[in-house]
Amino acid sequence: MAFEPFGYRFVVDSTMSRADAKIAISARLVGWFDVKDGARGWIAGPYICLWRQVTSGGPMVVAKISGTATGTSVRGRAGSNLNGLLIVPFLAAFVIFMVIEALLEGERPDGVSLIFFFVMGPFLLWMAHKDRRAADPLVRFLRDTLSGEASPRFRKSRPQAIATGEISRSLTMDVNGDRSDKAADAAAVQEALARLETDDFLILSAADEDYVQTLATEDGFIFEKREGSPPQQYKALWRDGASAARETLTVDEILLALLAYALETPMPEPLGWEPIDT
Repeated sequence: MAFEPFGYRFVVDSTMSRADAKIAISARLVGWFDVKDGARGWIAGPYICLWRQVTSGGPMVVAKISGTATGTSVRGRAGSNLNGLLIVPFLAAFVIFMVIEALLEGERPDGVSLIFFFVMGPFLLWMAHKDRRAADPLVRFLRDTLSGEASPRFRKSRPQAIATGEISRSLTMDVNGDRSDKAADAAAVQEALARLETDDFLILSAADEDYVQTLATEDGFIFEKREGSPPQQYKALWRDGASAARETLTVDEILLALLAYALETPMPEPLGWEPIDT
């Protein structure tokens, strides 16, 4: 059995594009200081760092996202407290420096320091090796997320409008009453939508009386708009051919509708509107 104090290697392959993979991972991360259990961390360029505890002193994953001919590959190391183990090489360098300095001065090296290093160093490495599988839930998090099975509202493919559409007008985006500090571009809309849980809502607005909003329910997404002067409010109905009109939209349908509003392009043909009495 290999000795792996600095974690074991893992590879997660996906058919998602690298951009989609980043969005999917970001959408499922909990906040750094969120008290609930879950993967948290950061993505910077092609690099990912994930951990589970509120502090980063625990199981960790460090990886790189690379594009492939068929999608995306995430390669990295998963282990127990990888950043905490950085003390071992620094401790070794310090002890070696102290020994060399003592020898150069014709003194005997400090026995306590040597014992501490030769006992605590191997002990820390052994514990890290023994507990390296504590990071397995983080690797499973990546596999589940990038397989597209982690959330019923997230799909591996996305409408082509996201990849090509550019939002030129100024929009604001609110999620559950909190205004996003991110620009309301296509990627931000999809990321926010992927984060919605049951009873969460998202609002895209161009002005106080010109906006669309969606509410996530167990059955799908309710979609409404407000426009005009005096302002009039409407709820969306989705008509699939001969089937009865639906008041809830799927994730792909609501994404197309939100982007149509953002891009100022026609709404999807099956989508109709019914006035809401206010």
